Amino acid sequence: MKTLLFSFALIIISVNIMAQDRRDAVAQQALSTYKQLQAAQPTKNENVRDTALWTLGSPVRTAIVQLDKLREYKPGDPAKNLIMQSEKVIYPVINSRTKRMAGSIALERKQNN
Repeated sequence: MKTLLFSFALIIISVNIMAQDRRDAVAQQALSTYKQLQAAQPTKNENVRDTALWTLGSPVRTAIVQLDKLREYKPGDPAKNLIMQSEKVIYPVINSRTKRMAGSIALERKQNN
């Protein structure tokens, strides 16, 4: 069970991301760190164990629905008004041999205060 939980663990890195290529470069750097962390924790799960075979999948943008907006929603209103694009992008970490997910890396835009 621990292996299963770890295999779906997220590494969340707060960075200020301006362009897709910069985000991809940061994700590659995070993948390298993730591989080092995983290599230090032995496991029998081959998807997680074979870190040399890990690659990044296509990034997935996330969205959220705020509870207050959901409570205000009335049937017939456009549902698109409920959905807010998040600043988080998730990259699946794929084992290139088994084609299974070994984990994920989430990047989130740092908010300027």
